[in-house]
Amino acid sequence: MKIEAITPVHIGSGEEIIPWEYSIVGKKLGIYPVDYIVSSLANIYKGARLRNLLIALRNEVKEYGFKKSFGDFLRSERIALEPLYTLEFRTNLRGGGEYRTVKSFIKSKDRVYIPGSEIKGALRTAFIFGVILREIKKENYSLLGRIVSIVKRALQTKEWGEASSKIESLILRRGSPNDARYDLFRAIEVSDSTEAEPSGTLYVDSVNVIGASESIQEIDELLKPSRSFEVEVHIDEDSKKALSKITDNPYVELLDLEFLKESATEFYKFLLDVDRKYFDKHAYEISGDPLKEPEEALTRGDFLLRIGKHQGFLSMTLTITILMGDKGLYEKLYKGVVPKFSGGINKTRKLTSEGKALGWCRLAEES
Repeated sequence: MKIEAITPVHIGSGEEIIPWEYSIVGKKLGIYPVDYIVSSLANIYKGARLRNLLIALRNEVKEYGFKKSFGDFLRSERIALEPLYTLEFRTNLRGGGEYRTVKSFIKSKDRVYIPGSEIKGALRTAFIFGVILREIKKENYSLLGRIVSIVKRALQTKEWGEASSKIESLILRRGSPNDARYDLFRAIEVSDSTEAEPSGTLYVDSVNVIGASESIQEIDELLKPSRSFEVEVHIDEDSKKALSKITDNPYVELLDLEFLKESATEFYKFLLDVDRKYFDKHAYEISGDPLKEPEEALTRGDFLLRIGKHQGFLSMTLTITILMGDKGLYEKLYKGVVPKFSGGINKTRKLTSEGKALGWCRLAEES
Protein backbone atom coordinates (compact mmCIF):
# COMPACT_ATOMS: atom_id res chain seq x y z
CA MET A 1 0.00 0.00 0.00
CA LYS A 2 0.99 3.64 -0.08
CA ILE A 3 0.30 6.52 2.26
CA GLU A 4 0.05 9.95 0.65
CA ALA A 5 -0.06 13.33 2.37
CA ILE A 6 -2.98 15.46 1.22
CA THR A 7 -2.19 18.34 3.59
CA PRO A 8 1.11 19.23 5.32
CA VAL A 9 2.17 16.74 8.01
CA HIS A 10 4.55 17.08 10.93
CA ILE A 11 5.81 14.01 12.78
CA GLY A 12 8.34 15.30 15.27
CA SER A 13 11.67 13.72 16.04
CA GLY A 14 11.80 15.46 19.43
CA GLU A 15 14.75 17.53 18.20
CA GLU A 16 15.10 21.12 17.05
CA ILE A 17 17.25 22.68 14.36
CA ILE A 18 18.86 25.70 15.99
CA PRO A 19 20.05 28.75 13.99
CA TRP A 20 23.65 27.55 14.23
CA GLU A 21 22.56 24.56 12.16
CA TYR A 22 21.13 26.40 9.19
CA SER A 23 21.91 29.01 6.56
CA ILE A 24 19.40 31.17 4.69
CA VAL A 25 20.06 31.80 1.01
CA GLY A 26 17.13 33.49 -0.72
CA LYS A 27 14.04 31.37 0.02
CA LYS A 28 16.08 28.23 0.68
CA LEU A 29 17.23 26.92 4.03
CA GLY A 30 20.46 24.93 4.08
CA ILE A 31 20.59 22.45 6.98
CA TYR A 32 23.93 21.74 8.72
CA PRO A 33 23.65 19.38 11.73
CA VAL A 34 26.47 19.88 14.25
CA ASP A 35 28.18 16.56 13.56
CA TYR A 36 27.95 17.29 9.83
CA ILE A 37 29.57 20.71 10.34
CA VAL A 38 32.51 19.25 12.25
CA SER A 39 33.13 16.35 9.86
CA SER A 40 32.74 18.54 6.75
CA LEU A 41 35.14 21.20 8.02
CA ALA A 42 37.60 18.45 8.97
CA ASN A 43 37.50 17.17 5.39
CA ILE A 44 38.45 20.61 4.05
CA TYR A 45 40.76 22.05 6.68
CA LYS A 46 43.52 20.53 8.77
CA GLY A 47 45.66 21.36 11.80
CA ALA A 48 45.72 24.91 13.15
CA ARG A 49 43.26 26.24 10.54
CA LEU A 50 40.60 23.67 11.58
CA ARG A 51 41.18 24.35 15.28
CA ASN A 52 40.93 28.10 14.77
CA LEU A 53 37.71 27.77 12.81
CA LEU A 54 36.07 25.60 15.47
CA ILE A 55 37.20 27.98 18.22
CA ALA A 56 35.86 30.97 16.24
CA LEU A 57 32.54 29.18 15.75
CA ARG A 58 32.28 28.36 19.45
CA ASN A 59 33.05 31.96 20.40
CA GLU A 60 30.42 33.35 18.00
CA VAL A 61 27.78 31.02 19.40
CA LYS A 62 28.60 32.16 22.95
CA GLU A 63 28.69 35.84 22.04
CA TYR A 64 25.69 36.17 19.74
CA GLY A 65 23.36 33.32 20.69
CA PHE A 66 20.50 33.15 18.20
CA LYS A 67 21.15 36.67 16.89
CA LYS A 68 23.32 35.02 14.26
CA SER A 69 23.08 31.79 12.29
CA PHE A 70 25.57 29.36 10.81
CA GLY A 71 25.04 31.08 7.48
CA ASP A 72 26.39 34.33 8.95
CA PHE A 73 29.47 32.46 10.13
CA LEU A 74 30.04 30.89 6.70
CA ARG A 75 29.85 34.28 5.01
CA SER A 76 32.12 36.02 7.52
CA GLU A 77 34.75 33.28 7.17
CA ARG A 78 34.24 33.01 3.38
CA ILE A 79 33.66 29.28 3.58
CA ALA A 80 31.87 27.43 0.79
CA LEU A 81 30.22 24.44 2.46
CA GLU A 82 27.38 22.46 0.94
CA PRO A 83 24.50 21.72 3.35
CA LEU A 84 23.40 18.21 4.22
CA TYR A 85 20.06 19.08 2.63
CA THR A 86 18.16 22.17 1.47
CA LEU A 87 14.51 23.09 2.09
CA GLU A 88 12.14 25.73 0.82
CA PHE A 89 10.76 27.89 3.62
CA ARG A 90 7.52 29.89 3.59
CA THR A 91 7.65 31.87 6.81
CA ASN A 92 9.73 34.49 8.57
CA LEU A 93 12.65 32.84 10.35
CA ARG A 94 13.54 35.93 12.36
CA GLY A 95 11.58 37.45 15.22
CA GLY A 96 12.49 39.85 17.99
CA GLY A 97 15.99 40.31 16.58
CA GLU A 98 16.78 36.58 16.70
CA TYR A 99 16.63 33.62 14.38
CA ARG A 100 13.97 31.01 15.18
CA THR A 101 14.43 27.31 15.90
CA VAL A 102 12.79 24.73 13.63
CA LYS A 103 11.22 21.53 14.92
CA SER A 104 12.65 18.58 13.04
CA PHE A 105 10.66 15.94 11.15
CA ILE A 106 11.49 12.37 12.11
CA LYS A 107 14.23 10.76 10.04
CA SER A 108 16.29 7.58 9.87
CA LYS A 109 19.92 8.27 9.00
CA ASP A 110 18.89 11.68 7.64
CA ARG A 111 16.12 10.23 5.45
CA VAL A 112 12.43 11.05 5.92
CA TYR A 113 9.95 8.28 6.73
CA ILE A 114 6.58 7.70 8.39
CA PRO A 115 6.71 5.37 11.42
CA GLY A 116 4.32 2.44 11.26
CA SER A 117 3.28 3.27 14.82
CA GLU A 118 1.78 6.58 13.58
CA ILE A 119 -0.40 4.79 11.05
CA LYS A 120 -1.33 2.03 13.48
CA GLY A 121 -2.28 4.56 16.14
CA ALA A 122 -4.65 6.32 13.71
CA LEU A 123 -6.19 2.97 12.79
CA ARG A 124 -6.68 2.11 16.49
CA THR A 125 -8.57 5.33 17.14
CA ALA A 126 -10.74 4.86 14.04
CA PHE A 127 -11.46 1.24 15.00
CA ILE A 128 -12.57 2.26 18.52
CA PHE A 129 -14.87 4.89 17.04
CA GLY A 130 -16.25 2.36 14.56
CA VAL A 131 -17.02 -0.17 17.27
CA ILE A 132 -18.82 2.41 19.43
CA LEU A 133 -20.82 3.67 16.46
CA ARG A 134 -21.75 0.08 15.57
CA GLU A 135 -23.05 -0.53 19.09
CA ILE A 136 -25.08 2.69 18.99
CA LYS A 137 -26.63 1.73 15.64
CA LYS A 138 -27.63 -1.57 17.23
CA GLU A 139 -29.19 0.47 20.07
CA ASN A 140 -26.77 -1.11 22.53
CA TYR A 141 -25.74 1.78 24.78
CA SER A 142 -24.03 -0.19 27.54
CA LEU A 143 -20.53 0.29 26.11
CA LEU A 144 -20.93 4.06 25.75
CA GLY A 145 -22.39 4.23 29.25
CA ARG A 146 -19.31 2.52 30.67
CA ILE A 147 -17.08 4.96 28.78
CA VAL A 148 -18.96 7.95 30.17
CA SER A 149 -18.55 6.52 33.68
CA ILE A 150 -14.79 6.20 33.16
CA VAL A 151 -14.47 9.83 32.07
CA LYS A 152 -16.64 11.12 34.91
CA ARG A 153 -14.26 9.36 37.27
CA ALA A 154 -11.26 10.92 35.46
CA LEU A 155 -12.72 14.38 35.97
CA GLN A 156 -12.35 13.77 39.69
CA THR A 157 -8.96 12.04 39.69
CA LYS A 158 -7.37 13.97 36.75
CA GLU A 159 -5.87 10.66 35.58
CA TRP A 160 -6.52 11.26 31.86
CA GLY A 161 -3.98 8.70 30.61
CA GLU A 162 -5.44 6.00 32.82
CA ALA A 163 -8.96 6.81 31.61
CA SER A 164 -7.89 6.61 27.96
CA SER A 165 -6.24 3.23 28.60
CA LYS A 166 -9.39 1.93 30.26
CA ILE A 167 -11.52 3.01 27.31
CA GLU A 168 -9.17 1.31 24.87
CA SER A 169 -9.12 -1.83 26.99
CA LEU A 170 -12.92 -2.10 26.95
CA ILE A 171 -12.77 -2.53 23.18
CA LEU A 172 -9.29 -3.75 22.31
CA ARG A 173 -8.26 -5.74 25.38
CA ARG A 174 -11.62 -6.80 26.79
CA GLY A 175 -11.03 -5.21 30.19
CA SER A 176 -7.35 -6.21 30.58
CA PRO A 177 -5.52 -2.87 30.15
CA ASN A 178 -2.11 -4.16 31.23
CA ASP A 179 -2.06 -7.43 29.29
CA ALA A 180 -0.92 -6.95 25.70
CA ARG A 181 -1.72 -10.59 24.88
CA TYR A 182 -5.39 -9.66 24.59
CA ASP A 183 -4.90 -6.57 22.43
CA LEU A 184 -6.78 -7.03 19.16
CA PHE A 185 -4.26 -4.89 17.28
CA ARG A 186 -1.65 -7.60 17.79
CA ALA A 187 -3.17 -9.01 14.61
CA ILE A 188 -2.48 -5.83 12.63
CA GLU A 189 1.05 -5.28 11.36
CA VAL A 190 2.08 -1.91 9.96
CA SER A 191 5.61 -1.41 8.73
CA ASP A 192 7.62 1.78 8.77
CA SER A 193 7.32 3.44 5.38
CA THR A 194 9.94 3.63 2.70
CA GLU A 195 12.37 6.54 3.03
CA ALA A 196 13.01 9.72 1.03
CA GLU A 197 15.58 12.47 0.88
CA PRO A 198 14.50 15.60 2.84
CA SER A 199 15.14 17.93 -0.12
CA GLY A 200 11.98 17.98 -2.22
CA THR A 201 10.05 16.02 0.41
CA LEU A 202 9.93 18.53 3.27
CA TYR A 203 9.54 22.28 3.53
CA VAL A 204 9.55 24.72 6.45
CA ASP A 205 6.55 26.75 7.56
CA SER A 206 4.99 28.21 10.68
CA VAL A 207 2.13 26.46 12.48
CA ASN A 208 -0.24 29.02 13.97
CA VAL A 209 -2.91 28.63 16.63
CA ILE A 210 -6.34 29.86 15.51
CA GLY A 211 -8.82 30.99 18.16
CA ALA A 212 -6.32 31.75 20.94
CA SER A 213 -6.36 35.09 22.74
CA GLU A 214 -2.64 35.53 22.11
CA SER A 215 -0.31 34.78 19.20
CA ILE A 216 1.07 31.24 19.46
CA GLN A 217 3.32 29.86 16.76
CA GLU A 218 6.02 27.31 16.12
CA ILE A 219 8.10 26.57 13.02
CA ASP A 220 8.24 23.01 11.71
CA GLU A 221 9.71 20.86 9.01
CA LEU A 222 6.58 19.70 7.17
CA LEU A 223 5.90 16.89 4.75
CA LYS A 224 4.72 18.32 1.44
CA PRO A 225 1.22 17.44 0.23
CA SER A 226 1.18 14.81 -2.57
CA ARG A 227 4.35 13.14 -1.26
CA SER A 228 3.75 9.42 -0.85
CA PHE A 229 5.54 6.44 0.72
CA GLU A 230 5.13 2.71 0.43
CA VAL A 231 3.97 0.93 3.57
CA GLU A 232 2.82 -2.58 4.43
CA VAL A 233 -0.48 -2.98 6.27
CA HIS A 234 -1.23 -6.62 7.00
CA ILE A 235 -3.88 -8.40 9.06
CA ASP A 236 -2.52 -11.70 10.31
CA GLU A 237 -5.28 -14.32 10.20
CA ASP A 238 -3.30 -16.70 12.43
CA SER A 239 -3.08 -13.99 15.10
CA LYS A 240 -6.84 -13.42 14.79
CA LYS A 241 -7.47 -17.12 15.36
CA ALA A 242 -5.11 -17.14 18.36
CA LEU A 243 -6.92 -14.12 19.84
CA SER A 244 -10.27 -15.85 19.36
CA LYS A 245 -9.01 -18.74 21.48
CA ILE A 246 -7.72 -16.70 24.43
CA THR A 247 -10.38 -13.98 24.59
CA ASP A 248 -14.15 -13.74 24.28
CA ASN A 249 -13.83 -10.29 22.67
CA PRO A 250 -16.63 -10.12 20.08
CA TYR A 251 -14.83 -7.42 18.11
CA VAL A 252 -12.01 -9.68 16.92
CA GLU A 253 -14.07 -10.60 13.86
CA LEU A 254 -14.20 -6.94 12.85
CA LEU A 255 -10.45 -6.88 12.25
CA ASP A 256 -10.28 -6.42 8.49
CA LEU A 257 -9.35 -3.61 6.12
CA GLU A 258 -12.96 -3.08 5.06
CA PHE A 259 -14.15 -2.36 8.60
CA LEU A 260 -11.08 -0.21 9.29
CA LYS A 261 -11.82 1.91 6.21
CA GLU A 262 -15.52 2.19 7.11
CA SER A 263 -14.60 3.20 10.67
CA ALA A 264 -12.05 5.76 9.45
CA THR A 265 -14.63 7.22 7.05
CA GLU A 266 -17.21 7.62 9.82
CA PHE A 267 -14.63 8.93 12.29
CA TYR A 268 -13.18 11.57 9.98
CA LYS A 269 -16.58 12.57 8.61
CA PHE A 270 -17.53 13.32 12.21
CA LEU A 271 -14.27 15.19 12.78
CA LEU A 272 -14.58 17.22 9.58
CA ASP A 273 -18.19 18.16 10.34
CA VAL A 274 -17.13 19.57 13.72
CA ASP A 275 -14.11 21.36 12.24
CA ARG A 276 -16.18 22.79 9.38
CA LYS A 277 -18.51 24.48 11.88
CA TYR A 278 -15.49 25.81 13.76
CA PHE A 279 -13.76 27.30 10.71
CA ASP A 280 -16.99 28.82 9.44
CA LYS A 281 -17.19 30.73 12.75
CA HIS A 282 -13.53 31.77 12.54
CA ALA A 283 -13.45 32.63 8.81
CA TYR A 284 -12.18 36.13 9.69
CA GLU A 285 -8.93 34.61 11.04
CA ILE A 286 -8.05 32.40 8.08
CA SER A 287 -7.48 32.59 4.34
CA GLY A 288 -8.68 29.92 1.96
CA ASP A 289 -10.37 26.68 2.97
CA PRO A 290 -8.37 24.55 5.47
CA LEU A 291 -10.58 21.49 4.93
CA LYS A 292 -10.85 21.46 1.13
CA GLU A 293 -8.43 18.57 0.57
CA PRO A 294 -9.65 16.15 3.27
CA GLU A 295 -13.32 16.83 2.43
CA GLU A 296 -12.65 16.13 -1.25
CA ALA A 297 -10.84 12.92 -0.30
CA LEU A 298 -13.79 11.86 1.84
CA THR A 299 -16.19 12.54 -1.05
CA ARG A 300 -14.02 10.42 -3.36
CA GLY A 301 -14.24 7.55 -0.90
CA ASP A 302 -10.53 7.59 -0.01
CA PHE A 303 -9.23 5.72 3.04
CA LEU A 304 -8.55 8.81 5.17
CA LEU A 305 -6.14 8.92 8.10
CA ARG A 306 -4.84 11.76 10.24
CA ILE A 307 -1.37 11.39 11.70
CA GLY A 308 1.38 13.34 13.40
CA LYS A 309 1.34 16.46 15.55
CA HIS A 310 -1.23 19.30 15.51
CA GLN A 311 -4.30 17.08 15.09
CA GLY A 312 -6.04 18.90 17.92
CA PHE A 313 -8.11 17.96 20.93
CA LEU A 314 -10.94 16.46 18.87
CA SER A 315 -8.67 13.70 17.54
CA MET A 316 -8.24 12.22 21.00
CA THR A 317 -10.04 8.92 21.52
CA LEU A 318 -11.20 10.10 24.90
CA THR A 319 -12.85 13.22 23.55
CA ILE A 320 -14.45 11.71 20.47
CA THR A 321 -16.17 8.99 22.46
CA ILE A 322 -17.57 11.50 24.94
CA LEU A 323 -18.62 14.01 22.31
CA MET A 324 -20.67 11.25 20.70
CA GLY A 325 -22.53 10.59 23.90
CA ASP A 326 -22.52 13.58 26.24
CA LYS A 327 -21.67 17.11 25.03
CA GLY A 328 -21.97 18.56 28.53
CA LEU A 329 -19.35 16.13 29.75
CA TYR A 330 -17.15 17.08 26.80
CA GLU A 331 -17.20 20.72 27.93
CA LYS A 332 -16.10 19.72 31.43
CA LEU A 333 -13.39 17.44 30.03
CA TYR A 334 -12.09 20.18 27.75
CA LYS A 335 -11.74 22.61 30.62
CA GLY A 336 -9.93 19.98 32.68
CA VAL A 337 -7.40 19.00 30.02
CA VAL A 338 -6.73 21.91 27.67
CA PRO A 339 -4.38 24.75 28.76
CA LYS A 340 -5.88 28.16 29.49
CA PHE A 341 -4.87 31.31 27.65
CA SER A 342 -5.27 34.73 29.34
CA GLY A 343 -7.62 33.34 31.95
CA GLY A 344 -10.18 32.00 29.47
CA ILE A 345 -10.86 28.73 27.71
CA ASN A 346 -10.21 28.83 23.96
CA LYS A 347 -11.20 26.05 21.62
CA THR A 348 -8.42 26.30 19.07
CA ARG A 349 -7.14 24.77 15.84
CA LYS A 350 -3.73 24.88 14.16
CA LEU A 351 -3.02 25.89 10.58
CA THR A 352 0.06 26.62 8.49
CA SER A 353 0.82 30.18 7.36
CA GLU A 354 -1.01 29.30 4.13
CA GLY A 355 -4.13 28.27 6.04
CA LYS A 356 -3.69 24.50 5.65
CA ALA A 357 -4.89 21.99 8.24
CA LEU A 358 -2.28 19.45 9.28
CA GLY A 359 -1.88 15.69 9.32
CA TRP A 360 -4.35 14.54 6.66
CA CYS A 361 -3.30 11.54 4.56
CA ARG A 362 -4.87 8.83 2.46
CA LEU A 363 -4.06 5.12 2.45
CA ALA A 364 -4.38 3.36 -0.89
CA GLU A 365 -3.44 0.20 -2.72
CA GLU A 366 -0.36 0.56 -4.90
CA SER A 367 -1.41 1.26 -8.50
